Amino acid sequence: HRIKEAGVINVINVMKDIMSILEHLASEGVVTKDKIKKAQEQSRISSIPVDKILIKEGLISEEDIARVLASRLDIPFMDLKDYIIDADTIKYIPEKIAREKNIIPLFKLGNSLTVAVCDPRDIMAIDQVRLKSGLDVELVLATESAIKNAVEQLYGVSGTLDDVLDAMDKQKLIKMPDDISAKALEELAQE
Repeated sequence: HRIKEAGVINVINVMKDIMSILEHLASEGVVTKDKIKKAQEQSRISSIPVDKILIKEGLISEEDIARVLASRLDIPFMDLKDYIIDADTIKYIPEKIAREKNIIPLFKLGNSLTVAVCDPRDIMAIDQVRLKSGLDVELVLATESAIKNAVEQLYGVSGTLDDVLDAMDKQKLIKMPDDISAKALEELAQE
């Protein structure tokens, strides 16, 4: 029963954090308070988080939120788009943990492993990495989408054939003709 209560309290705290971050972005002129209120109304109807609505509408970016959160938590923000991750570091974080917890190893320096996370409050994920690696863990904050892309690059693409083809197309590894379906490719592969 206490775990359930802690989960509810955590959700409430995250929602308060998001609203506080959005208010900060409004004070900086990134988004208007009216747009935030409209997104709150949409959120109540759709159950989609307010920040996700604002991102989808292009009013704010994941980076906007991550930079404010990083500043508040006194954790460096890192844009992973052009960052080359040390491939030797994947041995410190199992793929399952990387995918489930949105955490990616960046580099090891001495007895310290620096990892990118999108939720630095996920103490359990950080402790899992610390225990699995046997190293001290240093955090940097990155966006969820940047971490997901980095996980795909380091650990490889997984999922359905459609997921794999989409990821390969996004990385420009292949160019799929518009008139071919995943089902057709599966049939060809079986032949």
